[in-house]
Amino acid sequence: MKKTSLLLTLGISLVLLATALIAQTYEVKVLPCPEADQTYAWAINDVGQIVGFNINKPPYSNYDVLRWDSSDSFILIVNPQGWSYKSAYSINNLGWIAGHCQENIGDYTQGLVWDIYGNYRILSKPESWKDASSFAINDFDQVSGRIDDAAGYAHTVLWDNAGHHILNHAGWENSWPLDINNLGQIAGRVWNRSGSVEEHHAAIWNSDGTFVDVHPHGFTYSLARSINDFGEVLLWAWGRSKSCALVRDINGRYRKLRVPSRWEQEGPGSINNNGQVLMRAISKPYRFEIYLVDRDGKCIILPRPEGWGDIWGDGLNNYGEIVAVGHDPSGKVRPLYWKPTD
Repeated sequence: MKKTSLLLTLGISLVLLATALIAQTYEVKVLPCPEADQTYAWAINDVGQIVGFNINKPPYSNYDVLRWDSSDSFILIVNPQGWSYKSAYSINNLGWIAGHCQENIGDYTQGLVWDIYGNYRILSKPESWKDASSFAINDFDQVSGRIDDAAGYAHTVLWDNAGHHILNHAGWENSWPLDINNLGQIAGRVWNRSGSVEEHHAAIWNSDGTFVDVHPHGFTYSLARSINDFGEVLLWAWGRSKSCALVRDINGRYRKLRVPSRWEQEGPGSINNNGQVLMRAISKPYRFEIYLVDRDGKCIILPRPEGWGDIWGDGLNNYGEIVAVGHDPSGKVRPLYWKPTD
């Protein structure tokens, strides 16, 4: 599909999504998966395709990438065959997947992209550089990730049809991206280390590669977890005695997100184009939960399967569908899917 067509489709979609009704109730379903100790679902696109991976029994180096084209069945992506630690964290609306793996145990990690047919390509990196990981992919086949240089410092990288582009992080020692939107903006963090002291700031990189420090005033540490197609950024900020999730709008203003009554905030997950935010928190009794905060600040607590333990995850699409993982009654990690019912 040509980029101009995708841009037109994106623009129409943003208008429709911005005027859509926000779901108030949800139903939850356990996703089918292979027999394994742990199966993760990390992302869901606007077509409803879900991506994740499963971890087989000891020695736990045998990871397989999974794609669910519906909530009723999954596809096992075996390529590259024989490689270890195959992990996937993002899927775009064309069904392309970003992730990483190792050819042999102990090798440097390689960033990968899989197409809709399960074919893969290895993402390039500078010669003599070390581990490469890809974390997010947009609808224009732009991929964001990190590469460690020969000295071990982490750098944010953008991969596109022209290859890899190491992005500036303005004098910071390290940078780590977490998300990319359809405008080519990347959200993540930068940090320095001096002895046992670390300094972390939320950061974004614009489509022209320019670096912007978006650390909110009054906090010691911050990171930018997610960015939507309007350029709104979801941040997590913390200090000596407080932590909170914040949304930074396109004008650079911050608003603090609410936590359900008597819950303790643990961290943000992702923000969609409707301004819905998927959050993680600790409820009473002590247990990890996920919930939604809509643009008006209303908290929507998501139902959980009976007998399940902790639940956590980041997968939220523009129609309010959600994927996450949790401990089932037997203690195994299993994938979950939430569908709006109104």
